[in-house]
Amino acid sequence: MLMNRNRFIVCSLAVLGALVMALVGLPGGNHSDLNLPVVYGETPCYKPVVPMDDLMDSVDDNFEAISDQLKIKKYSKAMKAAHYVAEFCNVLQFHTSEEVEGAANMKKWKEISISIRDDMMKVAMAIKKKDAAGAKKILKAVEDSCESCHDMRD
Repeated sequence: MLMNRNRFIVCSLAVLGALVMALVGLPGGNHSDLNLPVVYGETPCYKPVVPMDDLMDSVDDNFEAISDQLKIKKYSKAMKAAHYVAEFCNVLQFHTSEEVEGAANMKKWKEISISIRDDMMKVAMAIKKKDAAGAKKILKAVEDSCESCHDMRD
């Protein structure tokens, strides 16, 4: 009887040890092959795959589509185009450009990309409310922001 009790204790400890190792990991096994940034924002979590000029062409096409669709009261299509521009700007913040050099300019580039992204979401919400005048007003401000970036690249 004593032998059974000892076996039970030893087996229980072995199972408990295996469980702890499974939850915590093996000693020295906390190395990860993932190259994650230490703090979000220091290094992009992904690298854009579309060349910047192609992405900018899509921004232009969708930006124009917003006005075109608003004129014919196709609010759903206009909102979709606004969402596309917002997402493209979301990606553009991680792009680098040979024309935009220096940390200060890259910081400004990222800030403008994020600002345009956020403003385009406001455009989409105005369109959702069928407020074409409000959407056009915000679009004008966005266009000015775009030009400030284009000036930086010239």
